[in-house]
Amino acid sequence: MAEEAELAHPAEFGVFTLFRRRVGGRTAVARKGVVVAELLDPDEAHWLQGKARSVSQGFMDPKQKAAFEEFLARQESLDEQ
Repeated sequence: MAEEAELAHPAEFGVFTLFRRRVGGRTAVARKGVVVAELLDPDEAHWLQGKARSVSQGFMDPKQKAAFEEFLARQESLDEQ
């Protein structure tokens, strides 16, 4: 029988809400409903860093990159929302 994942338990810290899982050691940090960071346990972070080094990076073509930069420039800052 597979163990069911336990739901995250939110805790408020000023403008941030932390969602912690008792199993797995992950914590997601949210601000105004948007996840702004995820904290990992050291072993998982080390594994992920090693995987990131071995993956070749893809790059956007110039037209796609310009469109994406324009999209980002149009986004409101958190202060304007």
